[in-house]
Amino acid sequence: MVSGGLLAVGTLTNRPDSADKGKRALIWSLAGVVVTAIAIPMVNTVFSAAA
Repeated sequence: MVSGGLLAVGTLTNRPDSADKGKRALIWSLAGVVVTAIAIPMVNTVFSAAA
């Protein structure tokens, strides 16, 4: 939410550096969500196979 707000404020106030920071933060947060979404089933599979 913060990165989206930073992106919006940077775009509306004509601050390209803030908009760029918001874009990068949004991309990193989405990448983190993807990694987490992949890691959870993998960990569950490993621990269910070990038990």
